[in-house]
Amino acid sequence: MDWNFLEEAETDVSLELKYPHSDVEYSDNEDEDFENYDNFKVPSSFSHEEAEDDEIAKIDEKDVVVLTNRNFSDFVNENKYVMVEFDPPWCGHCNALAPEYAAAATELKVENVKLVKVDATEENELAEKYEVKRFPTVYFFVDGEHNPYLVNERSYCREGNASYLPLVSA
Repeated sequence: MDWNFLEEAETDVSLELKYPHSDVEYSDNEDEDFENYDNFKVPSSFSHEEAEDDEIAKIDEKDVVVLTNRNFSDFVNENKYVMVEFDPPWCGHCNALAPEYAAAATELKVENVKLVKVDATEENELAEKYEVKRFPTVYFFVDGEHNPYLVNERSYCREGNASYLPLVSA
């Protein structure tokens, strides 16, 4: 086998031709890179934070009750039907469920069914008490007693009303 290609010297082929996708035209001088930084303006359509704020604002959670360690037991015992979602704010699946959960809370309030959220990161005593191991964990309480209800994409896929929730037939 001929290994001479390893010993060949560089030819006069410019780096730009040899590596057409490299950034040869940019210098390694960082001062040049940032000399016009103060003049740079981010286009208004590029704001990631505004998009998140707009999306969050679209979710109307007025009928979702937020509970803590202090008021959880009383609320669950005072209401015949309570669905509790244990979730942390960083959970992507929980955030995807939020609009559907809020819509279900609004629709089911006429049936006297309360939908509740518990921040499992803040209320970790409750999460431990109910053995929350993944997110979201949803429990349906009837007369203060809980039953596990596992949530996945199929179980909260909405078709125009909240009848997809098992508690409607309970």
